Amino acid sequence: MLNDEELKEFSTILNETKKQFSGNVRIGIPLNGRISHLCTAGTEKLDIKYDGTILPCTKLEDVKNFIKERLNLPKEKADILILAGGGHEKFARLSGIKYEENTLYDDKTSPIMMYIKTRKKETERYFKEISLDEIRKKIDNPNWWYATRAMCAFALVVAEEIGAKYIIPTDISMVYGIIDKKINLKESKI
Repeated sequence: MLNDEELKEFSTILNETKKQFSGNVRIGIPLNGRISHLCTAGTEKLDIKYDGTILPCTKLEDVKNFIKERLNLPKEKADILILAGGGHEKFARLSGIKYEENTLYDDKTSPIMMYIKTRKKETERYFKEISLDEIRKKIDNPNWWYATRAMCAFALVVAEEIGAKYIIPTDISMVYGIIDKKINLKESKI
């Protein structure tokens, strides 16, 4: 049973969470001294652990299956998957997932890389061990981080489907190609 102070603290956490999340909320309470909680609930759940940490209550495999059912996956195979258009390098650098210097090719727009085995382990860890509170504190735009778990699962689904051995997270987008094309057009007119 919660004392008055604990009940007040819990109510505050619950009310703040409800403002940020529209799904169901489950409360995780440690039993027999066990402090970990492996959630097996569906994709519309949120878990508030006993210490106030907020975790999404979704398994990585559930999210991957959700994506596979809705995505036209590529048939082509490739050793390298280059992630572009979504702040993937920023995410890798700020999220705490492991990456290393890109040793496959030299390009200032893609300075880091991950082996697929590393990405699989890190994505699993990102789902199970890193709280939404911890994620939101990493950047000025905390709402951007809400989608990063799904983005990780999406990248992993595509990488596995094409048989990628390496993932190169970048921050490049279509604008780079448009700017490059405009510069080339100007130079050709000179």
